Amino acid sequence: MNIETTMEVMKMGILIKIILGEVAVLLALLILVLLIHIWLLLRKKIVVPELTVATDKPSYDHTEDVNISGTLKEDGQPMAGKTISIKIVPPEGEEIELADVQTDEEGEYAAVWDIPVDAVPGTYKVEATGMGVTATTTFTLGNNHRKFKNFRD
Repeated sequence: MNIETTMEVMKMGILIKIILGEVAVLLALLILVLLIHIWLLLRKKIVVPELTVATDKPSYDHTEDVNISGTLKEDGQPMAGKTISIKIVPPEGEEIELADVQTDEEGEYAAVWDIPVDAVPGTYKVEATGMGVTATTTFTLGNNHRKFKNFRD
């Protein structure tokens, strides 16, 4: 091997080392960017709205109205101006959809259900839905509707 060939081989070796070094640096930077991205994703807090629903009493008779209320919050903060859909699920028969309500500045909402004369006694479920979240509660309707309904306002 002559000196020129040896010099060419050395130049090629140096060139390969430089290229490999640059590729290694680029790969290291890419890995670093991916790690930072994964870290940021893991740090990101996934917040699901918190919805509550309640009735003012656990049981009713046919002479009463069911007062429904609740709150909608996100990360502990009230969510104002959001639509809440409320439905009553009787022990038998079709669901009753109440008019949608809006949350106030405190994230609170309220609705009233006037118990119909022909409502079946038993356990009813109240479902409130807003911002993709549903909350439920139950109440009981007694079987005294014939006795008291005539005296209702």
